[in-house]
Amino acid sequence: MTVRVVPYALPLLAPVRGRVTRRGWVVAVEEDGLVGWGEAACWPGFGAGARATRRALRPRASEGRSTEDTEDAPRAPRPLGASPEARGALEQAHLDLAAQRAGVSLAAWLAPAPRASVAVHALVAGPDDVERWPGVTTFKLKVGDAPWPRDLARVRAVRAAAPAARLRLDVNGRWSVADAIPRLRALADLGVDLVEQPTPPGDLAGLARARSEGGVRVALDEGLRGEDDLDAALATRAIDAVVLKSQALGGLLAAGRLARRAAAAGLEVVVTHALETAVGRAGALALAAGLPGDPVCGLGPALAVDVADLPAVAGGRAPLPAGVGLGVTGAALDARRGVVTGGGAWS
Repeated sequence: MTVRVVPYALPLLAPVRGRVTRRGWVVAVEEDGLVGWGEAACWPGFGAGARATRRALRPRASEGRSTEDTEDAPRAPRPLGASPEARGALEQAHLDLAAQRAGVSLAAWLAPAPRASVAVHALVAGPDDVERWPGVTTFKLKVGDAPWPRDLARVRAVRAAAPAARLRLDVNGRWSVADAIPRLRALADLGVDLVEQPTPPGDLAGLARARSEGGVRVALDEGLRGEDDLDAALATRAIDAVVLKSQALGGLLAAGRLARRAAAAGLEVVVTHALETAVGRAGALALAAGLPGDPVCGLGPALAVDVADLPAVAGGRAPLPAGVGLGVTGAALDARRGVVTGGGAWS
């Protein structure tokens, strides 16, 4: 078995929280003539972070060349320290290999009878972005960086531009409970459907109070690191939905278990990527395609230049790639190697 770890630095479609470049690692596991693909891309507030993930992946690749790693079982990579992103990357690559060997798509390997496409929302900065997404009926805005009056004005402008759309907001835990309650009430008046992590992660009592008094459905995002967090949120009746980023949760299998438990408890399940390349997006699409209820997920394109092509979003839905396994081929990735930084197996 050969493992390659290739770093990348690629431009985002639009700035997110002040960032214009996305950095991470594409991981390739090669065995018996097949290649399985995974990705580790860290984001502040989630997972272990870039430094721990870099340390966890380093033993898998040597400077300028691949590393033979014969101790890994095809479906059970050994633990990778404290980095869920690294675990998720290696797991997805092994799952891709398993699905290819079985002659089925990764979506079909993860769940019976997956959908051929996933309903998606569009991340917008303001009303001018709405018309760029024909057919999309759910829009999401990031708030919390600007003063509240400015954020509220943006939400009102998007609502005016898309009066019939569902609106979601992502606060990333930047509001205090005292601030969240009146702000959620103002958003309720605008018909906002869901607010992701309005209060800091770890304060479920505060989140439950904001949900109860604010009058808008809320979701657990940064505050969801595993099953214990889900149990606690259910016990305190703090949430209406969960946002799942498989990398931050340790992989597609762990995210799938959480999704099934959350859905069984009556919560809406929203799968999103962490502004990843086509490799990470394809894995998240495979997971979302098997969820019950056809939820609207955050799985549209994030990068202006990508390592491979996925089918374009059309009519508010993201089609899954065709073919067996992940559906993202090594040929496509190798053809785009020029947009990946580093040049060797590690940098």
